[in-house]
Amino acid sequence: MSIRIKLLLSYTGVLLISLLVFVMTASLFTIAATGDVHSLRDFYKVHYQLNPLTEQEESIFWN
Repeated sequence: MSIRIKLLLSYTGVLLISLLVFVMTASLFTIAATGDVHSLRDFYKVHYQLNPLTEQEESIFWN
């Protein structure tokens, strides 16, 4: 295996691990702030019930 391939695999691995750690840290902070996962899910449901999408926003979402 050439050095170029080894470096490419190494950089890709480091990037993926860094992103995974970032996502896990963000989710843990969010869970710690809200108390549990269910309250976080309910927060988004209540938010969209209070502020539903406009027709323009919905059409942008679906396109």
